[in-house]
Amino acid sequence: MGNTQSSMNRDPVIARSNPSAPGVLRLYNLEDHVFPYKVAKSVESYPSVHLATSLSSFERLVSRHLPLSPRLEEITGKEMDIYHNVVNKEETAWEILTSGERVTNIRHNSKEDRSQVYMCRQFVVEITEGIGEIRDLKILQACCNYLTRLPQHIGCLTNLKVLVLSKNRIQKLPEEIGLLKNLRELNLSQNLLSSLPKGISALKALNALHIDNNLFVVLPSVIGRLYGLKYLNVSNNKIQNIPLEILKLPFLIELAATSCNFTPEETVEYIGHVTLKETCSRHLVRNNLNVRRSIDKPLIRYLLSVEECSFCGGPLFENYYLHRSMQTFDSERFPIVYKLCVKHYVRHEDRITTLFLGPLKTYPQRLIKSNMPLVSELFNHFGYNDEQKRIFNQGWSSEETDQMPLICLSKYAGMYIEKN
Repeated sequence: MGNTQSSMNRDPVIARSNPSAPGVLRLYNLEDHVFPYKVAKSVESYPSVHLATSLSSFERLVSRHLPLSPRLEEITGKEMDIYHNVVNKEETAWEILTSGERVTNIRHNSKEDRSQVYMCRQFVVEITEGIGEIRDLKILQACCNYLTRLPQHIGCLTNLKVLVLSKNRIQKLPEEIGLLKNLRELNLSQNLLSSLPKGISALKALNALHIDNNLFVVLPSVIGRLYGLKYLNVSNNKIQNIPLEILKLPFLIELAATSCNFTPEETVEYIGHVTLKETCSRHLVRNNLNVRRSIDKPLIRYLLSVEECSFCGGPLFENYYLHRSMQTFDSERFPIVYKLCVKHYVRHEDRITTLFLGPLKTYPQRLIKSNMPLVSELFNHFGYNDEQKRIFNQGWSSEETDQMPLICLSKYAGMYIEKN
């Protein structure tokens, strides 16, 4: 008896479940993927409460840096009740589900197969940090549950090959998912995702990605860096087009994209205008120049927002040409979208011809010759090779000079982009 209890204490808590989850979702009129019911349409949206709470949050953020007088009208108790129970009901429901009396721990039995964990339909409301202790895990299935997020420790599962999280309520993935270098299949269908972390581009071994039945309005172009991808399902999202980078994936065999809001069009739109800030930033990235350690936060934030030209691979920020066109993939026509750093060509049909007109001045030749990542992955440290990691670590820790390699700015990725 004592040995059994001792063994249980050593078994890590990998998740928490709450059988009250279906009832809580119904109480707050939230959609349930596991036990579906008819969600009532909200009669009132409480715009005044939205405005009041947004102003309060903005004031707290700005007051950290500027001396501000408090607002004349404070948020009332009734407004806060409405905010928690109507406006912010997703977060309120999650707090109840993870702290209620019926919450129980799910432990992983150390005597069982440590390469597989199946938690389907177990009313799981949270995967805990303990999941990171099962380093030999290859298959993790937690579909048909009530998860809204994943812990950063999911990145410890470097041997994981299959991750199934379909039919949950996940709204956001941690950047650490980019550490799952051996992942072959990622199923995120029927969740509440509207974006993907940039770190996901490090999953070069990924063969299948399911993000159908989510809340995507714009399909993340970062998917175009998953070079091993063979199957992609983006059906039942509100996307209007497909990033060209995705259709250019070398091994993509099947693209499922039914029931989307596709809008066929042939347009070229000039976005923004030429600025000294963008011109200098492009030159900095293209030539892999060092940056000062005292570089200010706004400039860090700006450089971290760099995007990659779909034609030459060069950097761009707020000034570019936005192309919308049509392209055939597997005998089917798809509306596509992509960005060009300069006017490389006018018509999408001229793309191939332009490739043979000579070298491109906007090509980031020095960046590539320096064995640095592509522009779109320059600040994604999850995808660095050994040489890039060495340059990053030495550059960041060295105090011999007031400058550091450009790649060291990846240390701030997520810090300024996410929180500010």
